[in-house]
Amino acid sequence: MRRLSLLLAFLNMRRTLLIGASLVVTLAIAAPLVLIWSVLYTNAGLQFAIRHIPHRFSGVQLDIIGARGTVAEGLSVERVEIDHDLVHLTFQRIEGRVALMPLMLQNIRVLHGSVGSALIAVKPRSRPPGPGGPVFLPAWMIISAEQGHVGSVTITVPNGFRLEASDIEGVAVIRHRVIRFFQAEGVLEGQVRVSGIGELRASDPIGMEVKGRVDWTPPGQPAWTVHGSVRGDLNALDVVAHVVSPCRADVSGQALALTDRWHWVADAVVQDFDLRAFGLPGALGHITGHLAGSGDGTGFSAHGPLNPGGLRAGEFDVQFSGAYAHRVLSARRIEVRHAGSGALLRGAGSLAVDGPRLEASGEVSDFRWPLTGARPAVTEGSGSFTLAGVLPYEVHVNGSVRAAGLPQMPLAVSGVLGKDGFVFDSAEIELFGGHASLSGQVAWSPAETWSVSGRASGINPGALRADLPGSIGFALGISGRGFDARGDLTASFSGLAGKLRGVAASGSGTLTRLRDIWGFKEVRLGLGSARLALDGHLSERLDLRFALSADDLSLLAPGTRGEIKASGTLGGTLAEPVIVASAHGGDFDYDGITLESLDADLDFDPTALQRDSKIDARLRKLSFRGRTLESLAFSLSGPPGAYRAHLTVAATGLSARLDTHGAYAHRVFKGELDALAVNGSESLHLALERPVGLVVETDQMRIEWLCLTGTPGSMCADAEWSPVAWSTTVMSNQLPLNALTAGMTPGVEYLGTVNALARLSGGATTPLAGTLRAELTDAEIAHRLASRKVERTRIGSGTVTLSATPAVVSLQAELGDGEVGTIHGRIDAQRIAAGAGSPVESLAHWPDMPLSGELHAQTAELGLLSLYAPDIDRASGHFSADIQLAGTAGSPRLAGAVRLSEGSIDVYQMNLALRQVQLDARLSDSGLDFDGGARAGAGSITAHGRFEWRELLPYGKFHLEGANLRVADIPEAQIDASPDLDFSVAGRRIEVSGKVTVPFAKIQPRNLADAVRASPDEVIVGSEVEDPAKRFEAMSAITLVLGDKVNIDTSGLTGRLTGSLTIKSGYDAITRGTGELSVTEGKYTAYGRKLDIQRGRLIFTGGPIDDPGIDVRAVKQFPDVTAGVNVRGTLLQPHMTFFSDPPLPQSQVVSLILAGGSLESAQTRTTGNSGAGGVGGPGSGAGGAALAQGAAILGQQLGSHVGIEDVSLESDITNETSLVLGRYLSPRLYVSYGISLTQQLNTLKLRYTLGDHWTVKTEVGQARGADLVYSIDK
Repeated sequence: MRRLSLLLAFLNMRRTLLIGASLVVTLAIAAPLVLIWSVLYTNAGLQFAIRHIPHRFSGVQLDIIGARGTVAEGLSVERVEIDHDLVHLTFQRIEGRVALMPLMLQNIRVLHGSVGSALIAVKPRSRPPGPGGPVFLPAWMIISAEQGHVGSVTITVPNGFRLEASDIEGVAVIRHRVIRFFQAEGVLEGQVRVSGIGELRASDPIGMEVKGRVDWTPPGQPAWTVHGSVRGDLNALDVVAHVVSPCRADVSGQALALTDRWHWVADAVVQDFDLRAFGLPGALGHITGHLAGSGDGTGFSAHGPLNPGGLRAGEFDVQFSGAYAHRVLSARRIEVRHAGSGALLRGAGSLAVDGPRLEASGEVSDFRWPLTGARPAVTEGSGSFTLAGVLPYEVHVNGSVRAAGLPQMPLAVSGVLGKDGFVFDSAEIELFGGHASLSGQVAWSPAETWSVSGRASGINPGALRADLPGSIGFALGISGRGFDARGDLTASFSGLAGKLRGVAASGSGTLTRLRDIWGFKEVRLGLGSARLALDGHLSERLDLRFALSADDLSLLAPGTRGEIKASGTLGGTLAEPVIVASAHGGDFDYDGITLESLDADLDFDPTALQRDSKIDARLRKLSFRGRTLESLAFSLSGPPGAYRAHLTVAATGLSARLDTHGAYAHRVFKGELDALAVNGSESLHLALERPVGLVVETDQMRIEWLCLTGTPGSMCADAEWSPVAWSTTVMSNQLPLNALTAGMTPGVEYLGTVNALARLSGGATTPLAGTLRAELTDAEIAHRLASRKVERTRIGSGTVTLSATPAVVSLQAELGDGEVGTIHGRIDAQRIAAGAGSPVESLAHWPDMPLSGELHAQTAELGLLSLYAPDIDRASGHFSADIQLAGTAGSPRLAGAVRLSEGSIDVYQMNLALRQVQLDARLSDSGLDFDGGARAGAGSITAHGRFEWRELLPYGKFHLEGANLRVADIPEAQIDASPDLDFSVAGRRIEVSGKVTVPFAKIQPRNLADAVRASPDEVIVGSEVEDPAKRFEAMSAITLVLGDKVNIDTSGLTGRLTGSLTIKSGYDAITRGTGELSVTEGKYTAYGRKLDIQRGRLIFTGGPIDDPGIDVRAVKQFPDVTAGVNVRGTLLQPHMTFFSDPPLPQSQVVSLILAGGSLESAQTRTTGNSGAGGVGGPGSGAGGAALAQGAAILGQQLGSHVGIEDVSLESDITNETSLVLGRYLSPRLYVSYGISLTQQLNTLKLRYTLGDHWTVKTEVGQARGADLVYSIDK
């Protein structure tokens, strides 16, 4: 029993233990579940969970305030604050529902949630960054929001920047260090809608990588759409944006230091920007360009090139600095410079987005219009402007413009600038010495139109044409469509009145241009007796009535001469014109073309089949560039079905006559060439062998094979032409060269005969091809010299062959018969261009054609030089050349050698004879090296240097050196020079430097006192105008050193010159000199008296070389007095004073120099007396003195021709006047012989100088005596 009871007790205890264990296990399992259920499904459980969330982790403070609800059914939180050293986050009014299952994985998955407001405040760093870096959540937590909404977000940074956003929708995942958001959308600043995807990184500072889109529609403005991305952190954000509308642009840049002193830099490529999209005027059209910019909180700036397509003027360099705030764009500085013309606009202002309201002002300088082109209408403009108000804007412009080289024209314009155009109601312009008051408008939308009307008064056309001075006034009205040269135009003027060249002017009328039709309505112009009248139009169809009468054609065009009377009508079409007109005039001269007379009567109508047409035109003495047609006459008669035409032409040494007949119908003339005769010098008489067919159409012409036969040769040819293709064959036999070149070079004749055969063809789609072979026989050049002597240069016989195929053009020449020289040459030019299509396209441009060839020439006949250098009268020597040709036609390369030996050149005008002339030149790809030399008289000259050619212009240097070179040897001048010069050539610029020593010179020019100099404004009529672009620019800096044997005898000055002078020319408009020239051992003849030059200097101080400073002292020794003159000042403005020893009044010194004699006679002439008689005494003393001085000057001039140095008149104390002739027989002995003009009495005087103080004087005549004189100088 006991055992049984123990067993039962054990079993009961076991059951109790099992029940207790079960209870413990159940409690262990149920308690957490109850806790979790409490947290998820009860508000108390939520509060319990929040209380146990760590409030601080990894340096982050987390505070959750006002949590309500349950996790499972939805909760709300009044505020959540997260604080970190770098950022403070505040979220308010948080609501949402969390998925329960992800919580088991520590993942808070918000199915839907919202945040009322969020504040993100970036804080300044207060301590160094920690080792771990910032985080968004604990490492064990993930928060994801599948559907989220944020009412508003505010972001602030320490520098004061503030950004507000609202209505943010999106999907996001928040992890330990990353926030990723998907399909996020929101509104910035209440206007800008932003959408994007990307991520934020918990770095220091915060990093991000975002792609998105921005849409902005400001009130009253076009919508903006921008796609872009940002990458980086708040220290440096790389930004890439693509603007889609209202313009197209690509922008890339960086936003820097966003948490401190933020700023940005950017680069923008503008592909299409149009101001019309913003309600502004669209005259600039579509703008493209490339801008670089930068900015910060105070403003921004940008610069770069922009190209407004509407101006069609190319790029403008733009600089801008300003700011944008409160919907106002402020421009502190705007600068726009046109890259091509240099036109510059500077300004400042503001543009308010609302309106838009514009306030701007600025200045314009260096303006021209059009901005591009070789000949702008406005060449220089400057002024100021203002724009103000809400569109349309008020515009005021004040400034001045210059047109076509005319004086500045002040202007003032006031108007209104609208979206579609500019209307100006007042434009006051001072132009051409007068005034214009205008009004008008310019519109660019919906169509480009413009109009101007007003009145001009006091206009002086002399500002445009100096040969038309005067004053006129008129009313005008001009309008058009389009802003380019092809636009339509209507211009009218009326009430033209005033005077030009002193004769009355009048006129009125209207001119129009509509596409390709020019119209004239009642156009009447009158100027004096000249009249012009036009009515009708000109286009493909013609209908014009005209009348012109002018006695002086210079009224119509400057530089024109002649008179004309013409009237008639033009009708029909350009292809078949109907002309009824007459024209008569003569004495024409225009642009080098002269015509002695013109007479023409035309009654031509190719469409009137039953009506006769008649043309009779005659021209006499038609000249152009030295070639003259003595006469030309053309006549036509008959109806279109039976036209007969006759043409005669006559020129110096050549004449021709042509007769033809045929029928014209449907723009085709079919007939025969009945007669063609050519007559010329050397008994040239050629006539048409037989009539040949002739067909002429507007798009085709054909002449059958014709032959001209006679003496001394013959010529045959045929030809065919159409717009597609053409071909011709020409053959000549024993044709004289003189006939072919008659009148081409006056004074030079080309003798000999030529046999030639040419076959050529080509067309619009086929290149020129064919062959030419010419055989010269006994060719000579006859050069008629100024002395009327004919100098003949024999060329000889030879052959020239030209062959042109689509691939190559070849030229070969074989000239000379071995007696005077030979020329053998060949040139090949490759025509095919790589990668071309059609045969014409396959042709290379001629500068790019590869060349190959060679030239071998030698001659002992150098007389040809006188043809190209007329100053050379004779040349001889031996010339040889061996040259190889390569490169291209535009840039040929030469290699080989050229040699001139045993040469001589004579220039008779300067009596210059160069002998032993030799030149060796070596050609290579890199240039030309040469050495040469010659002898002239007893002197010699050498030269050496090197040249290269770039774009057919020379570049290089050479040195010229010589010794005792006789450069002039004529009676007027014998000059030896020793040059030592360096020449530098750079294209069309030549610089010369160095020294020229003149060891010997004897200069005795002819007396040109009575010669007449050319006027400085002299114009050679008919001379060819030299192109300034082709003119060589020469500059020199040469020092001239005079040796000990340079003597001069000119203009009364004789003596020896010494000194040196540096001459500079070409650097500006003045030739300047620096240095000094002195006259030693010289004499100067003044007032018929030779004076000894004690001091003579020409002083050059860098001024004009023709006006140096002068310092001259010249004296004349008389028996008992020394008189002289001092000359100072400049050569063009000298200042002269007189002196004497012993001192005398200026008038007595002048009298002594003029009349000579002694001190006593000079005083007597000056004081005068009342006596009369003889030559010296008629009338008063003043009259006698003047007569005596005049007689002395005349006597001095006569005495100089017979070797008597001094001729003077002397009066003694009895007022007896004598003519005295004197001469120094030696430096110490002076002899004079006096002849009384009133009595038969002669006097012989001798004066002998013993030393510095003692002089012996003797006199034999009416009285005899001798004196011993001792002189004391003070």
